[in-house]
Formats: sequence, structure tokens, C-alpha cells
Amino acid sequence: MDQLTPKGAATRRDILRAAARVFDAKGYSLARMDDVVLETGLTKGAVYFHFKSKAALARAVVDDQKQGMLAHVRRRLEGLGGPAAQMRGLVPVLVDLVIAEPAGWSVVRLDRELSTESPREHAQASVLAEWVGLVEELLLAGAREGDLRLSADAHALATVFVGAFDGLKGVLEATGRATPEELRRSAGVLAEVVEAAIGAH
Repeated sequence: MDQLTPKGAATRRDILRAAARVFDAKGYSLARMDDVVLETGLTKGAVYFHFKSKAALARAVVDDQKQGMLAHVRRRLEGLGGPAAQMRGLVPVLVDLVIAEPAGWSVVRLDRELSTESPREHAQASVLAEWVGLVEELLLAGAREGDLRLSADAHALATVFVGAFDGLKGVLEATGRATPEELRRSAGVLAEVVEAAIGAH
């Protein structure tokens, strides 16, 4: 796509936000481009000018949300100190993110739905792979600096951490308990498990 004007870029951002809400509410398979058009309040032509298909729009939503979430979390963590402090602060930061932007983490589900189209190519660039990479990076940095004593391989620990957080949110949603209070309480237990596994000192 040619470079957008400021107004065009703002419209594109609005479409991405609206589409994220639609995909969150309906899932990829049930969502229609007409739903996105209705959610944006724009004309069908305006939406299709930016995104030619539902698949293209969904992939753009995933990329936009993924980069936005990662950048936000990195900024928050950088203010906490070294890798050990950042690992201790990671769960609260993620909880704050999910509470502030409920549709944000649902991009993981959307990413999974899209992965069925080309699973092998998708695996390395998936949202969860990016989160695992971020956590592994923190663990390795902390171990190098002597602030963390890892109880297992850094990649395995990072995979378990991300899987546990993603699974926790999914279980709370499936059991009708996905309130901010319950998320904070349950995530606090996860934080204690992480603390024990990384031996922060």
C-alpha cells in the first residue's frame, strides 16, 4: 500500500481497533467484514481500501496488537530495574495490560486460528513465540548477571510461563470468573511459582 496520509493512517488504526473487538467477540471463523464495517461506522469501500480480505485484516490486527503489546510491556519493565526485578514484575505488568485492554490478549486466540492456514511458516512468528522470546531473554540476562538461578532450561521455563499465563486467562474466561479481581488473585499465585522457579535474589 502507498504511504498513507495522516488521516488515512488514523482511519487504518480505527479499523484495526474495531476489527480487534469484532474478532474478540465472534472469533475469526464467525466474524465477517460486514461486522467490521458496522463496528467502524465507515463505508464498506473505506474498509476495503485498507484491507482487501478478512484474512489480510486479521493478520494486520495480530501484527498491530502483538507489536503494541510487546512495546508496552518492554517500556513498563525497563522502569523496574535489572532482569530479576523485571521477571518479578512481569506478571503484574501483564495483568494490568489485560485489564486495561481486554481484547488485547485475545489476539493470541486469533493468531492460533490463523495458524491453521500455514502452521509451519506461522510457528516462528506467532504471538506466543514472541512472548516466549521476551521471557527467555529476561531469564538469560538475569542468569548471566548472577541475579537468577534457573531451575530449568531458560527456553523451557519461558514456555511454561507464557503457557501458564495464557491458560490461566482462558480458564477464567471459560468458567465465568474473568474479573479483574480474580485475574489478579490467580496471577499472584503464578507469580509465586515463577519466583520459586527462577531463584531471584
